[in-house]
Amino acid sequence: MSIQKIQRLFVVLALLLVFVAMPVMAQLKVGYVDTQYIMAKYQGSIDIAKQLESERAVIASELQTMEKDLVDRQKKLEQQSLMLSEEKKRQQYEELQTLYQQLQQQAQVKDQEFNKRRDELLGPIVEEVDTAIKNVGDENGYDFVLKSEALLFAKDSINITEKVLEELQKDKGTATK
Repeated sequence: MSIQKIQRLFVVLALLLVFVAMPVMAQLKVGYVDTQYIMAKYQGSIDIAKQLESERAVIASELQTMEKDLVDRQKKLEQQSLMLSEEKKRQQYEELQTLYQQLQQQAQVKDQEFNKRRDELLGPIVEEVDTAIKNVGDENGYDFVLKSEALLFAKDSINITEKVLEELQKDKGTATK
């Protein structure tokens, strides 16, 4: 068999496959949701965002206090440096270095704790949103529901974001417009 005949056979088979698959594809129902929009509008996630913002402010304040203490000690050392012996200067600079390292470690620990706390608080909200998406998909006969973040283009007619917000509101009365 020549290469041209193989190519023609391949084209015919590909066209046949497309024509057979088109009715199946036409029957699929696809929708998409904007989960970022849902999280911005869903009262449960809004409340948690406020709580996390408050907790982040407390952490920032604690770290700023530690940083201010470090800066104050450094200024004091610089002011007294002419009156101190070399050994005393070295000792105080080492103390400053230790304090700086402790500040960095504390900032890392606080950041990790905050991230863990955020995940703990948002986990149930994400589950509620996922459940609402599944419920809307099931109730409306969708074969696929995609996240809008993964799409390059989609028609607004298949956007089910508002339906999901309504489902969340129905379940808890906590979606905002």
